[in-house]
Amino acid sequence: QATLSGDDIAEWVMNHASANNVKYVIWGQKIWNPSRDKVTAWKNWRTMEDRKSITQNHW
Repeated sequence: QATLSGDDIAEWVMNHASANNVKYVIWGQKIWNPSRDKVTAWKNWRTMEDRKSITQNHW
């Protein structure tokens, strides 16, 4: 049985963004946008501001 982390899922979505018409991916207080960001590991995505909540920070 395979177990995927949120990071793994976010990267999968990024890697399949074109085929799935993805506009952006937000996960773990980071954001990736195919129109302005290169395909890269989740840890290298742009950091979003700290909204002081795990829900608002998309964890």
